[in-house]
Amino acid sequence: MLVMRPGELAAGLLQKIGDKLKMKVDKPIAEPGDRGRMLGRDISRTNLGFKLSGGEKLIHALALELNVEAGVGREVRTPAVGGEAFGPEEGDLLSEQELSWYRSQVGKIQYTATDRPDVQYVARGLARVMSKATSRHVKIVTRLVKYLVKFPKVEYIFEEQTAIEEVRCFVDTNWGGEYDARSVSGGALLIGGSLVMTWSRTQGSTALSSAESELYAIASGAIETEHATRVLEEILHHREKDYAHGLKRCQRCP
Repeated sequence: MLVMRPGELAAGLLQKIGDKLKMKVDKPIAEPGDRGRMLGRDISRTNLGFKLSGGEKLIHALALELNVEAGVGREVRTPAVGGEAFGPEEGDLLSEQELSWYRSQVGKIQYTATDRPDVQYVARGLARVMSKATSRHVKIVTRLVKYLVKFPKVEYIFEEQTAIEEVRCFVDTNWGGEYDARSVSGGALLIGGSLVMTWSRTQGSTALSSAESELYAIASGAIETEHATRVLEEILHHREKDYAHGLKRCQRCP
């Protein structure tokens, strides 16, 4: 676990984010019960903050494309089989037309996986073989879509925080888990008590030991934590400048 303490980071920051969101969603979400959409996600205002969920339209489109129906066929409760590798060794290579279809479906899965930590590992693996996908990868896509149909929604709840004292990042790694012996880093970034970012990434270098792969994962998490910390400090700095500017204007008033 990495912990960085940049001091008091924007008390009431979520309220400021909410003010920004008003300009980007279909309609204002200023009062509890108000709802809007942004980038295909549903955003609603609660008494304590915001609630975000989305991706259901894309999941519906994927289900129609792959002829998957809820409650039909074998039940799928995990996005992939444990220890699944995504290499091109098994199955028949897809034709150019089939590859085009495959890329379209994986693109939808990747967009859905942006705020779905449970499918990011599989989405990343499917995207790595875009140019050499096989019939086996189509089966993995079908299984993943069945999982998404069964569990179509993940809700993020962001409650207003009076003060944000720390940015936390948790990382883990799957050493040598890829077909080319590369490792995969996973992580989650929290600002105060709110989860704001998760990821699953193939490491750029081949780690020769589990300790080395964990070092790469920690370095990646440290970069994300530092970036989030600097963004928050910049927001706080602008808040203070806006407040000081407004106070100066009030002092000039007769």
